[in-house]
Amino acid sequence: MPSPTSPSPQSPQPRENSVMFALGELARLETDRLAEEQARAQAQQEETRRAREREESERAEASRRAEAQAQKLRAIAEAEARLRVEAEIAQDARMLALQSELARV
Repeated sequence: MPSPTSPSPQSPQPRENSVMFALGELARLETDRLAEEQARAQAQQEETRRAREREESERAEASRRAEAQAQKLRAIAEAEARLRVEAEIAQDARMLALQSELARV
């Protein structure tokens, strides 16, 4: 019969199982931590990409609005120039009519 202080032949097995279980748990925790870290990094990259795309889209939209505004301003300037020319032509026609009227008198 084995003495109470000497290890039994079956006692290393449960201790070994506990150590193996603990190592397995540590490996699982590390795997989970790495997977979470990778998921966070991918989410950050995706958010950065979406932010960059939003900025590019906003810049493109601002550029389109600026070009549309510039076209409107050019059209207004051209219309004003035409009106000035037409007003000058009308003024010249009135002056010629008055000169013609004065020449008859």
